[in-house]
Amino acid sequence: MRMRCRFAYAFVFFTVMCIASSAFAQVGVSQENKAAALNNQGLRLFASGQTDSAIMLYKEALAIDPNYREALSNLGLAFDKEGKEEEALAALQKAADIQADPQTQTNLGLVYFHAGRFEDSVAAYRAALAHTPQNLAAWNGLGAALYKQGKVDDALSAYKKALDIDPHETDVMNNFGVALDQQKQYTAAIAVYEAALGVNPKVADLWQNLGTAYADSGDADNAIQAYLKCMNLRPKNANAWFQLGRLYARKQEFDDAISSFEESASLDANEPETFINLGAAYSAKQQFPQAVTSYEKALALKPNEATTLAALGNSYEMQGRYADSIKAYQTALTLRPDFAMVLYNLGVAQERTGDLGDAIASFQKYEKFQPDDIRGPFELGNSYFNKGQYSLAVDSYRAAIALNPNSALPHYNLGQALERLGDTAAAQAELDKAHKLDPKIGVSFAAPKASKNQ
Repeated sequence: MRMRCRFAYAFVFFTVMCIASSAFAQVGVSQENKAAALNNQGLRLFASGQTDSAIMLYKEALAIDPNYREALSNLGLAFDKEGKEEEALAALQKAADIQADPQTQTNLGLVYFHAGRFEDSVAAYRAALAHTPQNLAAWNGLGAALYKQGKVDDALSAYKKALDIDPHETDVMNNFGVALDQQKQYTAAIAVYEAALGVNPKVADLWQNLGTAYADSGDADNAIQAYLKCMNLRPKNANAWFQLGRLYARKQEFDDAISSFEESASLDANEPETFINLGAAYSAKQQFPQAVTSYEKALALKPNEATTLAALGNSYEMQGRYADSIKAYQTALTLRPDFAMVLYNLGVAQERTGDLGDAIASFQKYEKFQPDDIRGPFELGNSYFNKGQYSLAVDSYRAAIALNPNSALPHYNLGQALERLGDTAAAQAELDKAHKLDPKIGVSFAAPKASKNQ
Protein backbone atom coordinates (compact mmCIF):
# COMPACT_ATOMS: atom_id res chain seq x y z
CA MET A 1 0.00 0.00 0.00
CA ARG A 2 1.32 3.39 -0.97
CA MET A 3 1.93 6.02 1.64
CA ARG A 4 -0.41 8.92 0.89
CA CYS A 5 0.95 11.41 3.40
CA ARG A 6 3.55 11.78 6.11
CA PHE A 7 3.46 12.37 9.83
CA ALA A 8 5.98 14.64 11.48
CA TYR A 9 7.47 13.87 14.88
CA ALA A 10 9.78 15.70 17.22
CA PHE A 11 12.89 14.16 18.78
CA VAL A 12 13.79 15.14 22.32
CA PHE A 13 17.52 15.09 23.08
CA PHE A 14 19.45 15.61 26.28
CA THR A 15 22.32 18.05 26.46
CA VAL A 16 24.51 18.13 29.56
CA MET A 17 24.80 21.76 30.62
CA CYS A 18 25.81 21.19 34.22
CA ILE A 19 28.91 19.20 35.18
CA ALA A 20 27.69 18.52 38.70
CA SER A 21 24.95 16.20 37.48
CA SER A 22 23.52 13.59 39.82
CA ALA A 23 24.01 11.10 37.02
CA PHE A 24 27.70 11.00 37.93
CA ALA A 25 27.44 10.43 41.66
CA GLN A 26 29.56 7.32 41.45
CA VAL A 27 32.35 8.65 39.20
CA GLY A 28 35.07 11.25 39.62
CA VAL A 29 34.86 14.80 38.35
CA SER A 30 37.37 14.25 35.53
CA GLN A 31 35.56 11.15 34.36
CA GLU A 32 32.29 13.04 34.69
CA ASN A 33 33.63 15.79 32.47
CA LYS A 34 34.86 13.28 29.90
CA ALA A 35 31.52 11.43 29.75
CA ALA A 36 29.61 14.70 29.40
CA ALA A 37 31.92 15.83 26.62
CA LEU A 38 31.46 12.52 24.78
CA ASN A 39 27.67 12.77 25.13
CA ASN A 40 27.58 16.32 23.81
CA GLN A 41 29.92 15.51 20.95
CA GLY A 42 27.65 12.62 20.09
CA LEU A 43 24.68 15.01 19.98
CA ARG A 44 26.51 17.26 17.52
CA LEU A 45 27.41 14.31 15.28
CA PHE A 46 23.84 13.01 15.40
CA ALA A 47 22.50 16.42 14.43
CA SER A 48 24.83 16.43 11.41
CA GLY A 49 23.59 13.01 10.30
CA GLN A 50 26.59 10.98 11.51
CA THR A 51 24.52 8.51 13.49
CA ASP A 52 27.07 5.67 13.59
CA SER A 53 29.75 7.96 15.00
CA ALA A 54 27.28 9.37 17.53
CA ILE A 55 26.45 5.86 18.73
CA MET A 56 30.14 5.12 19.28
CA LEU A 57 30.54 8.25 21.41
CA TYR A 58 27.43 7.52 23.48
CA LYS A 59 28.79 4.02 24.13
CA GLU A 60 32.13 5.48 25.19
CA ALA A 61 30.31 7.76 27.64
CA LEU A 62 28.41 4.76 28.99
CA ALA A 63 31.61 2.78 29.35
CA ILE A 64 32.65 5.45 31.84
CA ASP A 65 29.29 5.43 33.62
CA PRO A 66 26.79 2.68 32.63
CA ASN A 67 24.05 4.61 34.48
CA TYR A 68 24.52 7.88 32.60
CA ARG A 69 20.83 8.46 31.92
CA GLU A 70 21.24 11.23 29.34
CA ALA A 71 23.63 9.16 27.23
CA LEU A 72 21.33 6.14 27.48
CA SER A 73 18.38 8.16 26.23
CA ASN A 74 20.38 9.71 23.40
CA LEU A 75 21.74 6.28 22.47
CA GLY A 76 18.19 4.99 22.29
CA LEU A 77 17.19 7.74 19.86
CA ALA A 78 20.26 7.10 17.72
CA PHE A 79 19.45 3.37 17.54
CA ASP A 80 15.88 4.31 16.63
CA LYS A 81 17.17 6.50 13.80
CA GLU A 82 18.93 3.44 12.40
CA GLY A 83 15.81 1.30 12.70
CA LYS A 84 17.19 -0.78 15.54
CA GLU A 85 14.07 -0.71 17.71
CA GLU A 86 15.09 -3.47 20.14
CA GLU A 87 18.39 -1.79 20.99
CA ALA A 88 16.66 1.57 21.18
CA LEU A 89 14.02 0.32 23.59
CA ALA A 90 16.61 -1.44 25.75
CA ALA A 91 18.61 1.78 26.15
CA LEU A 92 15.57 3.96 26.82
CA GLN A 93 13.98 1.50 29.24
CA LYS A 94 17.25 1.40 31.20
CA ALA A 95 17.24 5.20 31.26
CA ALA A 96 13.63 5.15 32.50
CA ASP A 97 14.55 2.63 35.22
CA ILE A 98 17.16 5.09 36.47
CA GLN A 99 14.73 8.01 36.37
CA ALA A 100 11.39 7.95 34.54
CA ASP A 101 11.49 11.66 33.76
CA PRO A 102 9.14 13.22 31.16
CA GLN A 103 11.83 13.57 28.49
CA THR A 104 12.74 9.89 28.67
CA GLN A 105 9.05 8.93 28.59
CA THR A 106 8.55 11.14 25.53
CA ASN A 107 11.45 9.47 23.76
CA LEU A 108 10.12 6.05 24.76
CA GLY A 109 6.78 7.00 23.23
CA LEU A 110 8.52 7.84 19.97
CA VAL A 111 10.47 4.59 19.80
CA TYR A 112 7.44 2.49 20.76
CA PHE A 113 5.62 4.23 17.90
CA HIS A 114 8.32 3.34 15.38
CA ALA A 115 8.26 -0.25 16.66
CA GLY A 116 4.51 -0.41 15.99
CA ARG A 117 3.71 -0.75 19.69
CA PHE A 118 1.08 1.97 19.69
CA GLU A 119 -0.55 1.07 23.01
CA ASP A 120 2.82 1.30 24.76
CA SER A 121 3.52 4.53 22.88
CA VAL A 122 0.27 6.06 24.15
CA ALA A 123 1.08 4.98 27.72
CA ALA A 124 4.58 6.52 27.57
CA TYR A 125 3.32 9.82 26.18
CA ARG A 126 0.56 9.98 28.79
CA ALA A 127 3.14 9.33 31.52
CA ALA A 128 5.21 12.24 30.22
CA LEU A 129 2.19 14.52 30.03
CA ALA A 130 1.14 13.68 33.58
CA HIS A 131 4.23 15.60 34.75
CA THR A 132 4.66 18.11 31.90
CA PRO A 133 1.24 19.04 30.48
CA GLN A 134 2.88 21.71 28.29
CA ASN A 135 5.03 19.08 26.54
CA LEU A 136 4.29 19.81 22.87
CA ALA A 137 6.31 16.86 21.55
CA ALA A 138 4.37 14.47 23.79
CA TRP A 139 0.98 15.81 22.69
CA ASN A 140 2.04 15.54 19.05
CA GLY A 141 3.36 12.02 19.50
CA LEU A 142 0.28 11.00 21.47
CA GLY A 143 -1.91 12.21 18.63
CA ALA A 144 0.09 10.17 16.12
CA ALA A 145 -0.11 7.00 18.24
CA LEU A 146 -3.86 7.41 18.81
CA TYR A 147 -4.33 7.96 15.07
CA LYS A 148 -2.55 4.69 14.36
CA GLN A 149 -4.91 2.96 16.80
CA GLY A 150 -7.85 4.27 14.78
CA LYS A 151 -8.86 6.70 17.53
CA VAL A 152 -8.96 9.68 15.22
CA ASP A 153 -11.21 11.87 17.39
CA ASP A 154 -8.83 11.41 20.33
CA ALA A 155 -5.89 12.14 18.03
CA LEU A 156 -7.52 15.40 16.94
CA SER A 157 -7.95 16.37 20.59
CA ALA A 158 -4.26 15.70 21.26
CA TYR A 159 -3.17 17.78 18.28
CA LYS A 160 -5.40 20.63 19.43
CA LYS A 161 -3.66 20.51 22.84
CA ALA A 162 -0.30 20.74 21.07
CA LEU A 163 -1.49 23.68 18.97
CA ASP A 164 -2.72 25.43 22.11
CA ILE A 165 0.91 25.39 23.21
CA ASP A 166 2.25 26.57 19.84
CA PRO A 167 -0.33 27.43 17.16
CA HIS A 168 2.39 27.81 14.52
CA GLU A 169 4.19 24.48 14.94
CA THR A 170 4.08 23.13 11.37
CA ASP A 171 4.81 19.50 12.33
CA VAL A 172 1.72 19.43 14.51
CA MET A 173 -0.35 21.31 11.92
CA ASN A 174 0.69 18.71 9.35
CA ASN A 175 -0.43 15.83 11.55
CA PHE A 176 -3.64 17.65 12.47
CA GLY A 177 -4.41 18.03 8.76
CA VAL A 178 -3.82 14.32 8.13
CA ALA A 179 -6.31 13.40 10.86
CA LEU A 180 -8.89 15.88 9.56
CA ASP A 181 -8.51 14.44 6.05
CA GLN A 182 -9.05 10.95 7.46
CA GLN A 183 -12.31 12.19 8.99
CA LYS A 184 -13.31 13.55 5.56
CA GLN A 185 -13.16 17.08 6.91
CA TYR A 186 -11.45 18.16 3.72
CA THR A 187 -12.18 21.88 3.94
CA ALA A 188 -10.77 22.02 7.47
CA ALA A 189 -7.71 19.97 6.48
CA ILE A 190 -7.02 22.26 3.52
CA ALA A 191 -7.29 25.30 5.78
CA VAL A 192 -4.81 23.81 8.26
CA TYR A 193 -2.28 22.94 5.55
CA GLU A 194 -2.57 26.36 3.96
CA ALA A 195 -2.06 28.02 7.36
CA ALA A 196 1.02 25.85 7.94
CA LEU A 197 2.37 26.79 4.53
CA GLY A 198 1.85 30.40 5.48
CA VAL A 199 4.28 29.77 8.33
CA ASN A 200 6.75 27.83 6.16
CA PRO A 201 6.04 27.43 2.43
CA LYS A 202 9.14 25.30 1.88
CA VAL A 203 7.90 22.10 3.56
CA ALA A 204 7.38 19.53 0.80
CA ASP A 205 5.25 17.24 2.97
CA LEU A 206 2.75 20.03 3.59
CA TRP A 207 2.32 20.62 -0.15
CA GLN A 208 1.94 16.89 -0.72
CA ASN A 209 -0.66 16.51 2.01
CA LEU A 210 -2.48 19.60 0.76
CA GLY A 211 -2.60 17.92 -2.65
CA THR A 212 -4.03 14.79 -1.04
CA ALA A 213 -6.75 16.79 0.73
CA TYR A 214 -7.69 18.60 -2.47
CA ALA A 215 -7.75 15.28 -4.36
CA ASP A 216 -9.93 13.68 -1.68
CA SER A 217 -12.31 16.63 -1.89
CA GLY A 218 -12.62 16.13 -5.65
CA ASP A 219 -10.63 19.23 -6.62
CA ALA A 220 -8.14 17.71 -9.06
CA ASP A 221 -6.88 21.02 -10.44
CA ASN A 222 -5.79 22.45 -7.08
CA ALA A 223 -4.45 19.02 -6.09
CA ILE A 224 -2.23 18.99 -9.16
CA GLN A 225 -0.90 22.46 -8.38
CA ALA A 226 -0.08 21.42 -4.82
CA TYR A 227 1.75 18.29 -5.95
CA LEU A 228 3.74 20.29 -8.51
CA LYS A 229 4.88 22.63 -5.74
CA CYS A 230 5.82 19.61 -3.66
CA MET A 231 7.95 18.33 -6.55
CA ASN A 232 9.66 21.69 -6.92
CA LEU A 233 10.91 21.22 -3.36
CA ARG A 234 11.47 17.47 -3.52
CA PRO A 235 11.73 16.36 -7.17
CA LYS A 236 12.70 12.79 -6.26
CA ASN A 237 9.46 12.08 -4.41
CA ALA A 238 8.24 8.89 -6.09
CA ASN A 239 4.94 8.82 -4.22
CA ALA A 240 4.08 12.40 -5.16
CA TRP A 241 4.75 11.66 -8.84
CA PHE A 242 2.50 8.61 -8.53
CA GLN A 243 -0.33 10.62 -6.98
CA LEU A 244 0.11 13.30 -9.64
CA GLY A 245 -0.20 10.61 -12.32
CA ARG A 246 -3.46 9.40 -10.81
CA LEU A 247 -4.84 12.93 -10.86
CA TYR A 248 -3.91 13.42 -14.52
CA ALA A 249 -5.52 10.05 -15.31
CA ARG A 250 -8.68 11.14 -13.47
CA LYS A 251 -8.78 14.19 -15.76
CA GLN A 252 -8.14 11.87 -18.76
CA GLU A 253 -4.90 13.72 -19.47
CA PHE A 254 -3.16 10.46 -20.18
CA ASP A 255 0.07 11.80 -21.70
CA ASP A 256 0.80 13.71 -18.49
CA ALA A 257 -0.32 10.69 -16.46
CA ILE A 258 2.12 8.45 -18.33
CA SER A 259 4.97 10.93 -17.82
CA SER A 260 4.23 11.13 -14.09
CA PHE A 261 3.98 7.37 -13.60
CA GLU A 262 7.21 6.84 -15.55
CA GLU A 263 8.97 9.42 -13.37
CA SER A 264 7.67 7.65 -10.27
CA ALA A 265 8.88 4.30 -11.62
CA SER A 266 12.33 5.73 -12.37
CA LEU A 267 12.61 6.74 -8.70
CA ASP A 268 11.09 3.56 -7.26
CA ALA A 269 11.03 0.54 -9.54
CA ASN A 270 9.71 -1.76 -6.83
CA GLU A 271 6.17 -0.43 -6.52
CA PRO A 272 3.68 -2.59 -8.49
CA GLU A 273 0.88 -0.02 -8.26
CA THR A 274 2.94 2.39 -10.33
CA PHE A 275 3.18 -0.08 -13.20
CA ILE A 276 -0.49 -1.07 -12.88
CA ASN A 277 -1.55 2.56 -13.24
CA LEU A 278 0.96 3.12 -16.01
CA GLY A 279 -0.51 0.14 -17.86
CA ALA A 280 -4.01 1.54 -17.44
CA ALA A 281 -2.91 4.91 -18.84
CA TYR A 282 -1.29 3.24 -21.84
CA SER A 283 -4.46 1.19 -22.36
CA ALA A 284 -6.55 4.36 -22.32
CA LYS A 285 -4.29 5.65 -25.10
CA GLN A 286 -4.73 2.29 -26.90
CA GLN A 287 -0.98 1.77 -26.69
CA PHE A 288 -1.41 -1.87 -25.81
CA PRO A 289 2.19 -3.15 -26.29
CA GLN A 290 3.37 -0.60 -23.71
CA ALA A 291 0.44 -1.53 -21.47
CA VAL A 292 1.48 -5.20 -21.64
CA THR A 293 5.06 -4.30 -20.66
CA SER A 294 3.80 -2.29 -17.69
CA TYR A 295 1.45 -5.01 -16.45
CA GLU A 296 4.18 -7.63 -16.81
CA LYS A 297 6.50 -5.50 -14.66
CA ALA A 298 3.76 -5.19 -12.05
CA LEU A 299 3.26 -8.96 -12.02
CA ALA A 300 6.99 -9.56 -11.69
CA LEU A 301 6.82 -7.56 -8.45
CA LYS A 302 3.48 -8.98 -7.26
CA PRO A 303 2.68 -12.17 -9.19
CA ASN A 304 -0.64 -13.33 -7.76
CA GLU A 305 -2.80 -10.32 -8.57
CA ALA A 306 -5.97 -11.34 -10.36
CA THR A 307 -6.90 -7.77 -11.30
CA THR A 308 -3.52 -7.16 -12.92
CA LEU A 309 -3.74 -10.45 -14.80
CA ALA A 310 -7.19 -9.43 -16.03
CA ALA A 311 -5.83 -6.12 -17.31
CA LEU A 312 -2.91 -7.91 -18.95
CA GLY A 313 -5.31 -10.33 -20.64
CA ASN A 314 -7.37 -7.45 -21.95
CA SER A 315 -4.28 -5.75 -23.39
CA TYR A 316 -3.26 -8.99 -25.11
CA GLU A 317 -6.77 -9.35 -26.50
CA MET A 318 -6.80 -5.81 -27.89
CA GLN A 319 -3.73 -6.79 -29.92
CA GLY A 320 -5.35 -9.98 -31.20
CA ARG A 321 -3.09 -12.11 -29.00
CA TYR A 322 -5.98 -14.34 -27.97
CA ALA A 323 -3.94 -17.31 -26.80
CA ASP A 324 -1.96 -15.08 -24.45
CA SER A 325 -5.13 -13.35 -23.25
CA ILE A 326 -6.82 -16.69 -22.54
CA LYS A 327 -3.82 -17.82 -20.51
CA ALA A 328 -3.83 -14.59 -18.47
CA TYR A 329 -7.58 -14.80 -17.85
CA GLN A 330 -7.37 -18.43 -16.80
CA THR A 331 -4.56 -17.66 -14.36
CA ALA A 332 -6.63 -14.83 -12.89
CA LEU A 333 -9.55 -17.22 -12.42
CA THR A 334 -7.41 -19.71 -10.51
CA LEU A 335 -6.91 -16.87 -8.01
CA ARG A 336 -10.50 -15.58 -8.12
CA PRO A 337 -12.93 -18.15 -9.53
CA ASP A 338 -15.83 -15.71 -9.09
CA PHE A 339 -14.17 -12.91 -11.08
CA ALA A 340 -17.16 -12.26 -13.33
CA MET A 341 -15.57 -9.71 -15.66
CA VAL A 342 -12.73 -12.13 -16.41
CA LEU A 343 -15.17 -14.98 -17.11
CA TYR A 344 -16.93 -12.76 -19.64
CA ASN A 345 -13.71 -11.62 -21.33
CA LEU A 346 -12.41 -15.19 -21.36
CA GLY A 347 -15.57 -16.30 -23.13
CA VAL A 348 -15.16 -13.54 -25.73
CA ALA A 349 -11.53 -14.52 -26.37
CA GLN A 350 -12.44 -18.20 -26.64
CA GLU A 351 -15.25 -17.33 -29.03
CA ARG A 352 -12.82 -15.44 -31.24
CA THR A 353 -10.41 -18.37 -31.36
CA GLY A 354 -13.24 -20.75 -32.25
CA ASP A 355 -13.16 -22.54 -28.90
CA LEU A 356 -16.93 -22.43 -28.77
CA GLY A 357 -17.41 -25.18 -26.20
CA ASP A 358 -15.08 -23.41 -23.79
CA ALA A 359 -16.74 -20.06 -24.56
CA ILE A 360 -20.17 -21.55 -23.75
CA ALA A 361 -18.85 -22.83 -20.43
CA SER A 362 -17.37 -19.42 -19.59
CA PHE A 363 -20.57 -17.53 -20.41
CA GLN A 364 -22.67 -20.01 -18.43
CA LYS A 365 -20.48 -19.37 -15.38
CA TYR A 366 -20.72 -15.64 -16.00
CA GLU A 367 -24.52 -15.87 -16.01
CA LYS A 368 -24.45 -17.48 -12.57
CA PHE A 369 -22.47 -14.60 -11.11
CA GLN A 370 -24.22 -11.83 -13.07
CA PRO A 371 -27.80 -13.09 -13.68
CA ASP A 372 -29.12 -9.59 -14.42
CA ASP A 373 -26.53 -8.69 -17.05
CA ILE A 374 -27.89 -8.99 -20.58
CA ARG A 375 -24.43 -9.68 -21.98
CA GLY A 376 -24.28 -13.14 -20.43
CA PRO A 377 -27.23 -14.73 -22.26
CA PHE A 378 -26.55 -12.60 -25.35
CA GLU A 379 -22.97 -13.84 -25.81
CA LEU A 380 -24.01 -17.34 -24.82
CA GLY A 381 -26.56 -17.18 -27.65
CA ASN A 382 -23.82 -16.08 -30.06
CA SER A 383 -21.65 -19.04 -29.08
CA TYR A 384 -24.54 -21.46 -29.52
CA PHE A 385 -25.36 -19.86 -32.91
CA ASN A 386 -21.76 -20.12 -34.13
CA LYS A 387 -21.72 -23.75 -33.04
CA GLY A 388 -24.89 -24.43 -35.03
CA GLN A 389 -27.04 -25.01 -31.94
CA TYR A 390 -29.78 -22.64 -33.06
CA SER A 391 -32.50 -23.77 -30.65
CA LEU A 392 -30.24 -23.11 -27.68
CA ALA A 393 -29.25 -19.80 -29.27
CA VAL A 394 -32.94 -18.84 -29.50
CA ASP A 395 -33.42 -19.61 -25.79
CA SER A 396 -30.42 -17.50 -24.84
CA TYR A 397 -31.42 -14.53 -27.00
CA ARG A 398 -34.93 -14.63 -25.54
CA ALA A 399 -33.41 -14.63 -22.05
CA ALA A 400 -31.40 -11.54 -23.01
CA ILE A 401 -34.55 -9.82 -24.35
CA ALA A 402 -36.36 -10.61 -21.09
CA LEU A 403 -33.66 -8.67 -19.26
CA ASN A 404 -33.88 -5.71 -21.64
CA PRO A 405 -36.65 -5.74 -24.24
CA ASN A 406 -35.41 -2.44 -25.71
CA SER A 407 -31.97 -3.71 -26.67
CA ALA A 408 -31.83 -4.05 -30.46
CA LEU A 409 -29.03 -6.59 -30.90
CA PRO A 410 -30.71 -9.53 -29.11
CA HIS A 411 -33.79 -9.06 -31.33
CA TYR A 412 -31.60 -8.97 -34.43
CA ASN A 413 -29.62 -12.08 -33.48
CA LEU A 414 -32.80 -13.88 -32.43
CA GLY A 415 -34.13 -13.21 -35.90
CA GLN A 416 -31.03 -14.74 -37.45
CA ALA A 417 -31.39 -17.87 -35.29
CA LEU A 418 -35.10 -18.24 -36.04
CA GLU A 419 -34.35 -17.91 -39.75
CA ARG A 420 -31.83 -20.76 -39.47
CA LEU A 421 -34.58 -22.86 -37.86
CA GLY A 422 -36.93 -22.09 -40.77
CA ASP A 423 -39.33 -19.81 -38.89
CA THR A 424 -39.07 -16.98 -41.39
CA ALA A 425 -42.12 -15.01 -40.27
CA ALA A 426 -41.02 -14.89 -36.62
CA ALA A 427 -37.47 -14.15 -37.75
CA GLN A 428 -38.59 -11.17 -39.83
CA ALA A 429 -40.67 -9.85 -36.94
CA GLU A 430 -37.58 -9.82 -34.73
CA LEU A 431 -35.52 -8.05 -37.40
CA ASP A 432 -38.24 -5.42 -37.70
CA LYS A 433 -38.20 -4.90 -33.92
CA ALA A 434 -34.41 -4.52 -33.98
CA HIS A 435 -34.61 -1.98 -36.82
CA LYS A 436 -37.29 0.00 -34.99
CA LEU A 437 -35.15 0.13 -31.85
CA ASP A 438 -32.00 1.00 -33.81
CA PRO A 439 -32.50 2.18 -37.42
CA LYS A 440 -28.82 1.52 -38.13
CA ILE A 441 -29.56 -2.20 -37.96
CA GLY A 442 -30.74 -3.65 -41.26
CA VAL A 443 -33.67 -5.99 -41.80
CA SER A 444 -31.92 -8.64 -43.90
CA PHE A 445 -30.62 -11.98 -42.71
CA ALA A 446 -26.87 -12.20 -41.96
CA ALA A 447 -24.46 -13.40 -39.30
CA PRO A 448 -25.30 -12.46 -35.70
CA LYS A 449 -23.76 -9.33 -34.18
CA ALA A 450 -21.54 -9.55 -31.10
CA SER A 451 -20.93 -7.18 -28.22
CA LYS A 452 -17.48 -6.19 -26.93
CA ASN A 453 -15.42 -7.41 -24.04
CA GLN A 454 -15.38 -5.53 -20.77
